[in-house]
Amino acid sequence: MPAGQVTKVQRLEIENRGSVPLPLHAEWSEFTQASNGSAVLQASAPYSAARWVTVVPANLRIMPGTARFVQVRIHVPAHTEPGDHYLEIIFMAPPVAGKGNIHVAEGLGVPVLITVPGLATDDVRITRLTAPGFSAAGSIPVTVTVRQNGDVHHSFRGAGQQLTAVAAGTRIWFPPFTVLRESTVSMTARWANPPVMCVCHITVSVVTAGHRSLASVTVVIFPLAQALAGIAVLTALVLAFLLARRRSRLRDAYEAGRTGVTVASNKVR
Repeated sequence: MPAGQVTKVQRLEIENRGSVPLPLHAEWSEFTQASNGSAVLQASAPYSAARWVTVVPANLRIMPGTARFVQVRIHVPAHTEPGDHYLEIIFMAPPVAGKGNIHVAEGLGVPVLITVPGLATDDVRITRLTAPGFSAAGSIPVTVTVRQNGDVHHSFRGAGQQLTAVAAGTRIWFPPFTVLRESTVSMTARWANPPVMCVCHITVSVVTAGHRSLASVTVVIFPLAQALAGIAVLTALVLAFLLARRRSRLRDAYEAGRTGVTVASNKVR
């Protein structure tokens, strides 16, 4: 929710695509971001907005094939630090009894990112770019690590916003992801069709707040298996040639020796 929308009541639509009525209860929790970009629920997390929201209704029942709207009302405390603050709204279904004393609870979590008005900075930096130094053949994994040093989130989602790497004139698309404030996220993409042989430089760059962050890595691609197979074939051909040449020399020597013995025999007679 951008700063200009914080005071407005937000609506979430929940649809029941099942065949039985679905009772739900709304809860909310603090969370942090894991290195793979996913949300990790925690009892206490920095920049929490878990006490800022009210969900109405907090309990609802959705019939099969229908949808319901719930309202999310936000109250930002006075003198709150500008920038992003987070919570996750979780709609929990009643636990289902399993074997013995096991109960399985299901829920749907909705991360909520609230931007508090004020001076905020989007400062994304690429801290690392890794790929295998050598590849014999096939696709090549490329991993980028991104750090948000600012106080808002940055989304690499949607047309023109997705993070890409450039390798030998080819774009490599990373999965869509969002990096939260003061969080570090690593994403992996695959270079599906690299050249058969090259010394390739892979680069990734991001421009935010007038700053350009750039990282690069070099991959040597050489078809080792094909080269070894070629060397083996060439070696076999050379050996066959040398063997044939040796046989020819032996045959010539034998013929020369046999002719010399015949001439000597004639002289004796």
